[in-house]
Amino acid sequence: AAPELCAGASLVQGLRLGINPTDAQVGYALGAGRRLAGSPGSAYTAGLEISREFQAMYPPEPESQVSCAANVLGLEFAAATISAALREATSIIAILRTPSAYVDRSQVHVAYQLRDTTGNVRVSTIELNVRLILALDSTNETVQTACAVSSLQNPQDHYLGFCMGPPLPNGWFASDGTASVVLEASYSSTIVLSNRLSDQVTLVQRPGWHSQLAQQLTSAAAFGTLPSSPLFAGETFELKVYAHTGGFALSTFWVWITIDTSFLSYVDHVQSSVYNTVSFETAGSTNEVLRFRAVGLKATATDEEATGSAVYLFSVRLRA
Repeated sequence: AAPELCAGASLVQGLRLGINPTDAQVGYALGAGRRLAGSPGSAYTAGLEISREFQAMYPPEPESQVSCAANVLGLEFAAATISAALREATSIIAILRTPSAYVDRSQVHVAYQLRDTTGNVRVSTIELNVRLILALDSTNETVQTACAVSSLQNPQDHYLGFCMGPPLPNGWFASDGTASVVLEASYSSTIVLSNRLSDQVTLVQRPGWHSQLAQQLTSAAAFGTLPSSPLFAGETFELKVYAHTGGFALSTFWVWITIDTSFLSYVDHVQSSVYNTVSFETAGSTNEVLRFRAVGLKATATDEEATGSAVYLFSVRLRA
């Protein structure tokens, strides 16, 4: 048997231990918490167990770190670094970046930022889902999409999230209208935030020819279609050229297009699969006249493909 002085109870008898923050951390990262009395383990041979709870005097900054060490009689036995966890979001701020939508440019963009209870923009993204919902005000029909949340923890993106909605249904542009924008945030499939933006998306009525090309002309002639939405300087767009063939098969065409070269420049063109190679040349003092010509149908094409009230001839790509 072990001598009495070597028994566990004798080794720890009268030993006083304490857990305290260092002088540099008092009142900063750790507040003065309540002390829990030291208590022996299930057997004295397990040594003496002592614990203490600390409470923050104010919520720490997310992901801030503090050191913790265990010392007995000034000798450090263990040390660890503790990080403050990111909290879940409790508020959402959003800005509508697409004030108007058009039938050919209908995706809505929204920037948003989440914040926790103390206003920190770094929030937990564990099991976080953010959803963009667009509702047509006249019918309450909705479309929605999931938003990426990876940028919410990226300082280079200023902890902002970005949403891009899906293309809006063609029917939403039958007349001028508006659509409401809602952002929802959920943790573990439980919705915790919902923000209906004060700004609405203005829906601009589609042009009369859209989805109705065959009804544009009643006799033989050529016509073209342009984008419905505004263009930006340097942007490339398509001018699509069609023909009403007057009830006959159109086997040859020669089309001239005049552009203002002060504002537009020719990029290239794409031809129909029905006609032989489309030749191209320019004319005029500033090459403002674009000439396109095709002779004959391809061997694989039929007269039916070259007959109709809106037969596709070719597309011209221009740069604004």
